Amino acid sequence: MKDQKIKICNKCDKKLCRTNMGELCRRCRMLGNKNTFGWKMSSKQKKDSSQRMMAENNPNWKGDKVGLNGLHIWLKRRLKKPKNCQKCKINNVYDLANKGIYDRNFNNWEWLCRKCHMKSDGRIDKLSQMAKNTSKETREKIGMSNRGRKQSKEAIAKRVAKMSGEKHPLWKGGITRDMVQYRKDYWKKNKDILNKIAREKYWTGKSARYVGK
Repeated sequence: MKDQKIKICNKCDKKLCRTNMGELCRRCRMLGNKNTFGWKMSSKQKKDSSQRMMAENNPNWKGDKVGLNGLHIWLKRRLKKPKNCQKCKINNVYDLANKGIYDRNFNNWEWLCRKCHMKSDGRIDKLSQMAKNTSKETREKIGMSNRGRKQSKEAIAKRVAKMSGEKHPLWKGGITRDMVQYRKDYWKKNKDILNKIAREKYWTGKSARYVGK
């Protein structure tokens, strides 16, 4: 093999890699040359560069194939949010609602409160219909559960006993709560001894981190 000359960076005198065909190392090349070093874009240049990459000029532009989340984000950035709902003009605005056509036309969207949004979507009618179809017993059960009814201690103990240990469908064995508590108690009792062992075994200097420190 022929003796290869070692290349050196013209700026920092650092040895260059054999694959580097230039005269600068990677760090100096990223910092820039005498014309671009320390140069910053003005606010006007930043605005012009961002406008050049807007909409169809952007390589990530999807047009009409955009998803619902992307469309909502695009509209929320451009549609001004009023203080009150555009329908009832009383409640505060929460949702950006669609009038039936999902596109980028601002006329097909409006800012609504949650109540007006549910009315326009028909969700309130569906919920009322479901409530009519359910029996009184189920409605009473749902109401009691939503009111935060407290169970007795005996009922809670029975429920816990049915789902404890291997009876639980998600049981995987391993460490239980009792085992964790045992470890905590053991650590409190033997803290000084464990610290001493850790110092002797893992101590590496001032910046060392050992158990309990």
